[in-house]
Amino acid sequence: MMQMMEEVSRFVRRFAFIFIFVVALILLWLTGIRVGDVIHVLLSFRPWQLILLIVVFLSISLNQVLKNAFLLNSLGYRVKVQHIVLIYFSSALAQSSAPGKVGYPVTAYLLKQLENVDYSRSSAMLMIDFFAGNAFTLLIAGIGSAEYLGRNILPVPALLIAGILGVLFVLGVSLFLKKGREESRVRKFLSEMRESIALLNARSAVTLLLFYGLNTFLSGLFLQGIISFLGSDISLWKIITADASSFILGALSMIPMGLGAQDASMFFYLNSFGMSKSSVVATVMAQRLLVTGMVYLAGIAAGAVLSTKKYVPTPLA
Repeated sequence: MMQMMEEVSRFVRRFAFIFIFVVALILLWLTGIRVGDVIHVLLSFRPWQLILLIVVFLSISLNQVLKNAFLLNSLGYRVKVQHIVLIYFSSALAQSSAPGKVGYPVTAYLLKQLENVDYSRSSAMLMIDFFAGNAFTLLIAGIGSAEYLGRNILPVPALLIAGILGVLFVLGVSLFLKKGREESRVRKFLSEMRESIALLNARSAVTLLLFYGLNTFLSGLFLQGIISFLGSDISLWKIITADASSFILGALSMIPMGLGAQDASMFFYLNSFGMSKSSVVATVMAQRLLVTGMVYLAGIAAGAVLSTKKYVPTPLA
């Protein structure tokens, strides 16, 4: 597993920013915007503005770390926050570097190594977070899209498809648990996951919603900061709608970090909300470069710490 992570990390360092550059060129070509104009806008960031954006990014990351620690605690594991920090950034690097959801098995593996969390429990945590988080984001995206886009609701079918696929997956798992062979390893694993999920109570569910709500607000604030610093003005709710919708549509593409799909979706929403094409392209590029750069730096640093230190698993409380 560690060898695979090293290979993924090496691939990312060599090719990811090239891919981002190609996506940016395609956007510029489609919109007829000159490269020089966008570079001029990107270089207009002041040091204090970049510091403020980094602080918001770290706040988003801290919220995610505390949410994961809370979920594990609700499932019966008391974990060290410093371990969750390392796991979060390492899995974020993997998640942003390869197709599909590679960050999930990396998270489960590291939780087993560092905190001795059973794979069924870590998988339950990841599935809860995946479905609950995406359902919350999908709800925000659907409400905002229907409210602001009116007749021009091109992305809405894709958002509906995402919701339908999630429901079908849950129904499929439920049917398999009822009809599958009792001796099946898959059925046993899914049964253990279901038992783990059942440990969550109403209070835990409400707390989880608060984490998702705070994450949505901070993500919108991060994007609003970029837009404001680049000289545009748009309401926070519209920005949250654009951010949530582009995240869901990017996730459907199964491309690392939704490259291309998420950027095109963001361009569609912000342009529909009244921003000029040049401002939207500058915003999308700035967000992509800032987020990707910080994820890679933090992920590589976390991977370096994990590769040089030996941890003793924390016993089950």
